[in-house]
Amino acid sequence: MLLTCKENMIRAAHVSEACAIIKEAGFDGIDFMGGTMKQQLAEARQALRDTGLATSAVYGQLGQAGSSLIDQTAWERARALDLFKERIEAAAEVGAGQLIFVPRFGIPSLRAEAAEWILVTMLEELGEWAADIPVTLVMEPLNRNESQFLYDPLHALRITEAVDRSNVKTMVDTYHMDVEGQDMSALIRELDDAIAVVHASDTERKLPGLGEIDFRTVVQALKSIGYNGPVGFECKEADAADLKASVSYLRKLWAEPDCRIL
Repeated sequence: MLLTCKENMIRAAHVSEACAIIKEAGFDGIDFMGGTMKQQLAEARQALRDTGLATSAVYGQLGQAGSSLIDQTAWERARALDLFKERIEAAAEVGAGQLIFVPRFGIPSLRAEAAEWILVTMLEELGEWAADIPVTLVMEPLNRNESQFLYDPLHALRITEAVDRSNVKTMVDTYHMDVEGQDMSALIRELDDAIAVVHASDTERKLPGLGEIDFRTVVQALKSIGYNGPVGFECKEADAADLKASVSYLRKLWAEPDCRIL
């Protein structure tokens, strides 16, 4: 299990300070924010060398109006495509294996069937363009309060299957699944190797172990499918002591004997 922490969960003046805190808390890696990645590439690279942290993913910060592949006009979609390419290249620059993106926040501006067809077409193009770049495009389902286009992990699975490219996958997020009242273990098993990233966040975006989500069953489900990818913390801002305790909690669960749920 590669445990990572989202960059902006840490109150720090600089990337180097955030990396030092994340390392001290016991994480293996950091997930950077795509919106500022280009401006801080040199500092980020140096901080990674200094701490030995890995970079698992970059948050694309895509999907808002004007940066969505399923925006209303062809001009907006073309602009979003160029931004995707920029973020993919930035992710590769820091050695991140995944670029996480949301297809569209809020209410889609296109009819659902049109939006899905366009999204598949655009992802096919991006997948082909990035074929020789070691970055996987990872589509994140949210909850319907945040996205009325994609809130079901099985819908995301169908889209990735339609795209049918090894560098286009999806992910699960325990916070969003909890809000939707979804069966996390069942979904993890059904998505199986389509899962490229797991986000761990407890109820109300608390750190794992501080809310009501049963992370033991989540961990057991992940182990049952042989998942060995990144598990990224995407929670509220937290201090070093609480981070360290939550990291220890998840590592202990992962180290427990494999008790598979059939």
